[in-house]
Amino acid sequence: AAAFHFRGQGDASQAALAFELPGSTPAAAKDANRTNSRLHVSLLAVVRASDGRVIDEFRLDMPYEVPDAQLPAVRSRPLTYLHPLKLLPGRYTVDTAIIDRIGDRASTGTMQFDIAGPRRGLGLSSPILTQQLEPAGGALAPDGPLFFQGQRVVPLLSPVLKPDSRPYVYF
Repeated sequence: AAAFHFRGQGDASQAALAFELPGSTPAAAKDANRTNSRLHVSLLAVVRASDGRVIDEFRLDMPYEVPDAQLPAVRSRPLTYLHPLKLLPGRYTVDTAIIDRIGDRASTGTMQFDIAGPRRGLGLSSPILTQQLEPAGGALAPDGPLFFQGQRVVPLLSPVLKPDSRPYVYF
């Protein structure tokens, strides 16, 4: 998981939480027709202010049905989920839980991040290593952060790059 910040309006900053799961991690089950495989991932994130108040909750239940011919390609790329936020300056904690429904496994994590107060003049958002651009859609507004030329920026959170990788940096 990672948190990215962007300049917002007034006192609040725009932010985005990104969650990445290796595509090879969720278990796959063959469908009865034997031409598709099913994967099923659930994600829960709770954002708390420094005083423990819950600021935001994010729940996502993502069942996938993938044609068997496309399963190797799905497994070769990370599954990335994004959640937009507007936050006041301060320190925040995010508790996450991800569940592999088919594999009957779960993982939890906690991270902290800071949102700086408003500044005058030129500023720089979080620099983000980018794995790809994809068609716009989902919870993020197409005129907000993590969009470039009408496409959604998909962050790369994995610290490992393949030798032939050609990632971009978004800021």
